[in-house]
Amino acid sequence: MEFANLLKTRSDFELPHTPQTNIVCFRYINQELTEADLNALNKKIRTTLIQEGDFYLVNTTINDTYYLRV
Repeated sequence: MEFANLLKTRSDFELPHTPQTNIVCFRYINQELTEADLNALNKKIRTTLIQEGDFYLVNTTINDTYYLRV
């Protein structure tokens, strides 16, 4: 819940719901981008983080919206 609470303080991240467990779904947002662009950007963020080797994130899709998940 600590990570989710941190994300809630940021205007550039969104949570689709309040987590009930230690699994947190989230995505980076920017009001200037379309939903399709946001989905593509979050996929790129995940790919980049995995390639750099510092983090491993999984993903999920909720109502046609791509979210990162930890």
